[in-house]
Amino acid sequence: MTHETQNTASGTGESKKYDYLAFISYSREDKRIANWLEKELIKYPFPIEKVDPANYPPDKDSGCLRPIFRDKTGLNPNNPDFKKEIETKIKASRFLIVLCSPNSAASSWVSKEAKIFIRNRPDYQQCLIPVVLDGSPNLGRKRQKAECFPRIMRVVGKELTQRTLPTMVPDDDDPAHRDEARKRGLVQTISWMLKVDFSALWNIYQEQQILEQKKQIRAQRLWIVAISVFLLVSAVLTSWAFHERFKAEAAEKLAVEHRNAAEELVGFMTFDMRDEIFQHIPSAAREAINEKVSQYFEKWEAANPNWPAAHYDNLGGEAKATGDLEKAKRFYQQSLSIRRGLVNNEPDNLLRRWTLSISLNNVGGVLQRQGDTTGAREYYEESLEIMRYLVGVDKNQKSNTT
Repeated sequence: MTHETQNTASGTGESKKYDYLAFISYSREDKRIANWLEKELIKYPFPIEKVDPANYPPDKDSGCLRPIFRDKTGLNPNNPDFKKEIETKIKASRFLIVLCSPNSAASSWVSKEAKIFIRNRPDYQQCLIPVVLDGSPNLGRKRQKAECFPRIMRVVGKELTQRTLPTMVPDDDDPAHRDEARKRGLVQTISWMLKVDFSALWNIYQEQQILEQKKQIRAQRLWIVAISVFLLVSAVLTSWAFHERFKAEAAEKLAVEHRNAAEELVGFMTFDMRDEIFQHIPSAAREAINEKVSQYFEKWEAANPNWPAAHYDNLGGEAKATGDLEKAKRFYQQSLSIRRGLVNNEPDNLLRRWTLSISLNNVGGVLQRQGDTTGAREYYEESLEIMRYLVGVDKNQKSNTT
């Protein structure tokens, strides 16, 4: 959008239309400072009460120095379309800001941009703003390496240097001084464009910097408070989680203890007190009890897989005592099957091997009473082989300890 502004710098009083407040011309080697300058200008809140309306920036409604044009495309300068576009942007800019350094002095393109502006603006002395980054202007041929003006500006250099030029050159290499010199050069440039006394703008700029620092400090404090609250909440939640986990582990431990106590009681009633209790109970009741115990052991087989086998041994012994050898053999074989599986899962478990030998003996005893001596012998021999193995292991352990 084109904004209509009054060009007081020309002194003609004629109304001029500009799309841009300023065009920044610079060497590619100085693009970092050019980028910084553009960002500072477009966010600078100009003091509208101190500025003559004729010197307002084109986009005065933004409250900042906008718009600013800076070529960021990096296109080939030899492209005719590029040249035409750049020339159009220069003509549409109220001011031409030239970043002056030995880099720009050696740049033919910076000189071309300045030449376009000078030729099209009779008031260029008031609207061309050299900003010195490094070196000095109009040093002559003997000191060309330190020259900062582009060629065309050297031709009209005396006219430009009759006034105090904005400069960003520090007095020394102190980083703090370099930063202050850059900021002073920025305010000097703004002072020239707005036609406001530098001292007044510098005081306002410093006040704005102080306010900005305070905002940053407040923001940092808010971040610290937010992080502190987050850490506190995290600590509380973590503590609560550990507490709940401890409670859950304690509850689980207590449940395991209760289950173990119940299993010990059932084991005592089922094995240790079995004969004492069962001799006073009718056979029908004993069968009902045995059925319930079988169901119980099937349910808890994972907790203690040897218990079902021991229970089948009890059932086999009871059937054997009543003369029901076939039933006794079936129970003993169930016990044997379980214990073979336990030994296969834990071949190095000596207790599993010992209980397996007991089951083998039980089956062999029933077969012997049934008259199957050949079958009984096979079970007895397998049981004997296990017992010999256990005795051998026991001897080795004793010899190692001595």
